[in-house]
Amino acid sequence: MKVFLSYPSGQRALAERLALAIEAEGHDVFFDRAQLDPGESFHQPLRDGIDQSDAMVFLVTPESVAGGSYTLTELAQARQRWRRPGGRVLPVMVTPTPIDRLPAYLSAVTVLQPQGDPVAETVAALARLGPDPRRQRRRMALLAVGGIAVAALAGAASYVAVQTRAETAAREAAQARAIAQATAARELCVSGGHAVALAQLNEIAARPQVPDKVLELRETCAMT
Repeated sequence: MKVFLSYPSGQRALAERLALAIEAEGHDVFFDRAQLDPGESFHQPLRDGIDQSDAMVFLVTPESVAGGSYTLTELAQARQRWRRPGGRVLPVMVTPTPIDRLPAYLSAVTVLQPQGDPVAETVAALARLGPDPRRQRRRMALLAVGGIAVAALAGAASYVAVQTRAETAAREAAQARAIAQATAARELCVSGGHAVALAQLNEIAARPQVPDKVLELRETCAMT
């Protein structure tokens, strides 16, 4: 996966550590102007870097979301690349920043607020955005073996086939409740209770196997 790392100048040291950690996981990282040739205009190469990336990690600080910052310019380019940020843009709060100061595009997804090492937690969250390249290489090796790959696929198919009707019904009921709760929160958002509604939608969206409809309702509320 190709990752674009957007950060304010004050977080250069952290960004360097993070870039190395992401590369260690097997991803390609477009770091910033340090990758450009001396004297080269950085505007077009940075735009190209975002357009060629599969995901963006955006380090959130008061500086990075301040009006006129270049990080907001990069974020605007990301919005042109991906209309919806879900699964593509990972905002990571590395310095306490009021949520209401974040652009609506970032508020449409859950902001990672590391409780421990920001580098380790960011790498772990990034792995959930896209395929792990090391896992892909292992899968390719299994496919080359042939028989093992066939057995693995057969086992996966058997697992799906033997799911009980009760489990399916329980999952569908939970998803229906999540949609109903998210719809109610969306109505609260429309009536003006933005902060409360968005908090409720974030809690619902964090549940396992949440329906896409919930994520759409949260993004709509965040944009509002």
